[in-house]
Amino acid sequence: MNDNKQAITKRESENFDIIRVIAILSVIAAHTNEYVETPVLREVITFFWSSFGTVGVPAFLILGGFFYHREQGDTRRFWTNKAKNVIFPWILCSTLMFFLYGIVKGNSMTFAEYMKYILGCGTWFYYMTIYVVCLVLFRFFWKNTKALVCIIIVTSVSLLLCTFGIYLEIGYMNVYLNPLNWIGYFALGILIRKYRLDRKVVRQRFALPSCVVMMCLSYIFMMITKKNSYFNFFSGIWEVSVFVILLFVADIIQPKFIRDFIIWIGKITFSIYLLHMPIVQPFCKLLPNNLFGDIFKPVAGFIVVVFIAFVGLKICERISIGKYIKRMVGIRDR
Repeated sequence: MNDNKQAITKRESENFDIIRVIAILSVIAAHTNEYVETPVLREVITFFWSSFGTVGVPAFLILGGFFYHREQGDTRRFWTNKAKNVIFPWILCSTLMFFLYGIVKGNSMTFAEYMKYILGCGTWFYYMTIYVVCLVLFRFFWKNTKALVCIIIVTSVSLLLCTFGIYLEIGYMNVYLNPLNWIGYFALGILIRKYRLDRKVVRQRFALPSCVVMMCLSYIFMMITKKNSYFNFFSGIWEVSVFVILLFVADIIQPKFIRDFIIWIGKITFSIYLLHMPIVQPFCKLLPNNLFGDIFKPVAGFIVVVFIAFVGLKICERISIGKYIKRMVGIRDR
């Protein structure tokens, strides 16, 4: 790879942080929105949030692939870094959540249930399992363009089968934990970085309108069929189209103080992802179950979790063990 071509500018890095913020809002929407079939206006709003809620995980996987890089003989260094900054916070936070929900809700706390919980069988931590699988798998394929294209095709076929109700589920490996449904997004991210498709797309005159058309058509199909889960071929088109549109959106956000604040949130999205569930769900249940609640639940949940993160970081700055607490919840000093 040409190092100069692969280098990420400060502006591009900021844009990706902004995309992370929109992606984490999507994740929060997925966990706070409640789909309502009637009346029509409530159905339209909750269906939109439900569809938007499918954007976050694919976006994070595409970004994961975009920033994936390996070197000869880097195994120890690579996994030491990932263990410290990714795997340890994941295991710690998921363990805390397991015992918290076990105590509050009286859930079974056997070792088998614990393993299912942290791996994401029935919990939001499935993303972490899939992400780590990608880190392992793509060590063998990340430089091979043909293999990456084949992996994208495999995921497309898997999602197409899901569209017709054909799911590969074996034991704990449910549809969420099936790597075939996800690895294509990671492969796409690697290809985007390898050929700097992100730069090429934003320079193309017809790229944005084309993606808007694809986004709208896929959304219409999801509305007609009422299929807007992750596991739908047209949802895949919707998610990738929205991601490309976000490349344009991120670059035009102004003024500077708003942009800087969004970028700050983007740098703590991993921690928000790990810890958001016991915060946003109870809070959003306090909001009215009406049109107002339909519109604002995801945004309100997002604001609350960002506010708590802001307060938590301020506290960490004032105590001696603050930097260790930040590492434990996945926040790196930059």
